[in-house]
Amino acid sequence: MDRVPDIAGLLPHTGSMVMPESIEHCDDARIVCTSMRHRARDNPLRRNDRLPALCGVEFAAQAMALHGAMRRVPPAALQHGRVVTVRDVVVLQRFLDDVQGALVIECRLEAAAGDVFSYDFRIDGDGQPLLRGRATVMMSP
Repeated sequence: MDRVPDIAGLLPHTGSMVMPESIEHCDDARIVCTSMRHRARDNPLRRNDRLPALCGVEFAAQAMALHGAMRRVPPAALQHGRVVTVRDVVVLQRFLDDVQGALVIECRLEAAAGDVFSYDFRIDGDGQPLLRGRATVMMSP
């Protein structure tokens, strides 16, 4: 990865719904993003002024979309993306907003067939694992 394009320009989300803030690493098999959006008061995923850890699945799904966009030459936004399945999710902390530092979102591509991609994902924060699981997504150019 030589140059990271504008993250918001690669996602269909806008404004406060864009969760990843930086791409730390990206290659054909893996992306690592960071974010402080879990601390933002205007995060639209908050409920009762808290951000449940299960909302981390959205952070991971957006990182997967970024991975798909970054794998294009040149990197370009995908027009459509859908989460098909989420499974084997393990939540290790109740709320993401309890984490003081940046979230580290890592997604590893396990399989790809056409427009369907399977990923393992994990989210860490403050040096601790917070959430992990697997997801299958569809991404169309």
